[in-house]
Amino acid sequence: MAQNLNPPIRVIFLSNGGIFPDILLRDLLVITNLEIVGIILSNRVFYKKCNFISGAFQFFTFCGVFYTVYIWLITTFAEFLGIFTKTGSLNFLARKYHIPLLKTRDVNSALAIDFIRNLKPDLLLSAHFDQLLRPPLCDGQEFAAVNIHPSKIPEYKGLEPVIYALLNQESHVSVTLHRTSTTFDSGNIIDTAAIKHLPNESVFAITRRLMHSASSIFKSSIPNILDRHSGTPQSDSGSYNSWPNPQSIRRLYKMNIPLIRISELALFFK
Repeated sequence: MAQNLNPPIRVIFLSNGGIFPDILLRDLLVITNLEIVGIILSNRVFYKKCNFISGAFQFFTFCGVFYTVYIWLITTFAEFLGIFTKTGSLNFLARKYHIPLLKTRDVNSALAIDFIRNLKPDLLLSAHFDQLLRPPLCDGQEFAAVNIHPSKIPEYKGLEPVIYALLNQESHVSVTLHRTSTTFDSGNIIDTAAIKHLPNESVFAITRRLMHSASSIFKSSIPNILDRHSGTPQSDSGSYNSWPNPQSIRRLYKMNIPLIRISELALFFK
């Protein structure tokens, strides 16, 4: 039997941590021609200049109590709880698989760039990551770099695109694999997939399903993912959305679409 002599693609995974990136990374870890050689975990809160307290306060002021609690549950709380439940945590996966991990508020700092270069990656893969990659980190520089965006682009660029798609009563919600560029969500589109929004399905539940779809399109794109010229350029149309405000969250609940159900969170951590 002929052996595959191609070495695995060396990948550094960049994320904010929590439940959704944990789902994606677990799917990636079982792909035989990938090697996760490092994890970069963003510990930025709102803006780079903010510390944890000031950032959390500004986030709460802008987004309101319901969305702030939701984000805290699926990120900070999930990472903490993952120590005991062994799920929902990139910190846990890094320890379990002996993957070097860097926590940083600035992925473009000299410390972070040295961390990345020392690991000699072929590819940077970001998902639910709140920092913009700048040269030499963005795609087409020293290594390939791609991002998983939980919606269709260019129509739904920016933050929490699932929420904005549901507010616009889209029947399907998409996930897009695209190359990174010097601006958010603007690189060539490699692949996309769409799933149907089920009646009364929460934002949490549909985003969980999107992460499994994301791993599928990433896996199917592996043969061409290091070709930095592959993918389809985006049009100049579309919009960029910021964090949802309390009015947007109230509209969502009036449409009988909750952010999360406690039962969903409990089932995930069993």
